This record gives sequence, structure tokens and C-alpha cells, in this order.
Amino acid sequence: MNIEDYNKKITNGSASRFIKEDWLNSNCDIDATAFDLRDITPPETYVSFFIVTGSDKESKFNAAHKKLPKKLLSEGGAIVILEIRECLEEINDELDDLICFQKEKRSHCGLYYLTEELSKIVEIKNTLCFLAKENFLKVAIQEKISLVP
Repeated sequence: MNIEDYNKKITNGSASRFIKEDWLNSNCDIDATAFDLRDITPPETYVSFFIVTGSDKESKFNAAHKKLPKKLLSEGGAIVILEIRECLEEINDELDDLICFQKEKRSHCGLYYLTEELSKIVEIKNTLCFLAKENFLKVAIQEKISLVP
């Protein structure tokens, strides 16, 4: 990791992610694919989150909701809030770190996988799903309003 990346590292705070309806099952359990790197061009290097602040759970969810693009809100899904320090402590319990969070543009941060070992990545994503269930808010599909002259 170069010095520029080290300066972008985040070790505490709250990170929110929108969970698409496709990533939820009928019991509203989060599928591990919610934390996949998307196979796009160029390939994703991190899982995208918004940094949110607030004095309590409700204010963090309100902040996350305001940051979401309206297009996502129209599709329904859920918002999860992950506490960065808790994620790092739960997942980086081995000799080498397995994930890190880094500040990205504006109010974004990225979760980076620091391993390429598939079994470890699966375990990381399952841990993230477990942690996300503790701070989970279902978002109702918002109707698109069209004005007819």
C-alpha cells in the first residue's frame, strides 16, 4: 500500500450501502452478492458505500436515505449501516488484514478486499451480511409521479 492510499484509510465512522431488492430473499435476509465487486469495464476495485453521520440509528438512516439517488429509491430495496470499526475488528482477526475502508470521492468510501483467496472472501461477505442485519431498514418502492398536462 503506498503512502497516498494509507492517508485515505478510514478506521471508524458509519458507512451506508443500498441493498437492491435482488439481493434480499423473502425473509429480508441479505445475500452475500450484495458485497460483490461488479464485473464491469473497468472492473470495480471496491464495494461502494456512503459515509454517514448521526447521533443515533435513526439519524444515520435519514442521512443515508438523503444521499441515495432517486432512481434507486424508485426500485425499492434496503439501506444498511455498517460501523467501520466493528467490521474491521470482526473481519481482520487474522495475522494479515483482509479488508480496509478508504475515502473516495465526496461522501463515498470503498471497502477493499485485501485477499484474493475465494474462501476468505466468501467468509468476509457472510460476516458483512451478519453485521448488516443489525442495522437494516427496508425501503418501500416509491411511485414515480408524472404530471399530465
